[in-house]
Amino acid sequence: MQTKVIKKAVLENIPSASGVEVVDGMIYIIGDDSKYLFKLKYNLELLEKVELFKSDEEYKIPKNEKPDLECMTVVTINNFKHLLIFGSGSTDKRNKVFLVKLPTKYNKNHFVQQFDLTEFYKLLQSNYEITGGESLNLEAAASDEQHLYLFNRANRKGNNAVMVIKLEEFIPYLCEGSQLVPFPFVKSYQLPEIAGVPSGFSGASVFEKRLYFTASAEDSDNAYLDGEVAGSLLGILELGEFDYLRGGMNNLLPNQFQIGQIDDNGQLYKGKIESISIFEAESSKETIAIAVTDNDAGDSELLMISVSF
Repeated sequence: MQTKVIKKAVLENIPSASGVEVVDGMIYIIGDDSKYLFKLKYNLELLEKVELFKSDEEYKIPKNEKPDLECMTVVTINNFKHLLIFGSGSTDKRNKVFLVKLPTKYNKNHFVQQFDLTEFYKLLQSNYEITGGESLNLEAAASDEQHLYLFNRANRKGNNAVMVIKLEEFIPYLCEGSQLVPFPFVKSYQLPEIAGVPSGFSGASVFEKRLYFTASAEDSDNAYLDGEVAGSLLGILELGEFDYLRGGMNNLLPNQFQIGQIDDNGQLYKGKIESISIFEAESSKETIAIAVTDNDAGDSELLMISVSF
């Protein structure tokens, strides 16, 4: 597998980009300290800012107040596409989840719902297999037709863990007030270091039975404080089949994965990739992904990355 940055663009007026999804040719971006969901055309023209929640801060919300929206993925509910957006869960103020119904040809508006999923986050926090005894730190989400994949990020401590939840359990819990908190299947992974700094999950996207993920190396001991960034990697988990007959997910997530450095004009890409979404497949041997970055100073960048096999 080879990965290469083929284009870069500064995301003006989009602070601290933390999540990206490509839906029907449109690019949706969230920032971890912004109250907006940003909708852009393929040429990065800003079409709309969708307010997710109320805040007096128009641009950047202070660190101790922000909901820290870090994870975004597309799910289909009642045949309509929605964006599902998660807070990181690293503090009590970061347990919010947003569900955004996307426009259709009959209704051009975005419909936003907000949910407090404290009980769900408590369940995840209490699972040592997920956190390794450290603070929960959700940093990526992806989905396919049946499953929601959530990623806990380790820094120098904690676990890099993938959680798999059946959408048929999670959506009723979220939307219909089901009292049954969905229980995840969990698998943890050891990720490589970059220049002596451990890397942790930062973004994810499912495309054609492959779970693409990014991992960035940030020299920090916990989920709250920022640290110096050593670079980012891109990897792939080849998804298997859910073992419905035996009632387990052991065949879904593999034990091994591919991962490698991202070439940036002959050098290792040293930015902090926060999220990834598959843009298109050039061929069976090349996929184009879009990624967003955050330098922890508020500036954001969009990358187009070629992934070839």
